Amino acid sequence: MNERQIKVLNRLPDRFEGKLTTSKWAALAKCSQDTALRDITELLLHDVLTTQNKVPQG
Repeated sequence: MNERQIKVLNRLPDRFEGKLTTSKWAALAKCSQDTALRDITELLLHDVLTTQNKVPQG
C-alpha cells in the first residue's frame, strides 16, 4: 500500500456503509478520479477492501 491509500483507509470508519466511489476516494485523498480508481482496484485485488454484491430482487 502506498502512503495515500493508508491515509484514506485510516480516515474511513471501521464499518463503512454505502458506496465507496472514486469521487469519494478522490475527495478524501485529494487526487484524480483515475488515481482513485487505481487505488481502489489495487486494494480490492489485495483483499484490503471487499465488495458486497447485491442480488436483484424479482
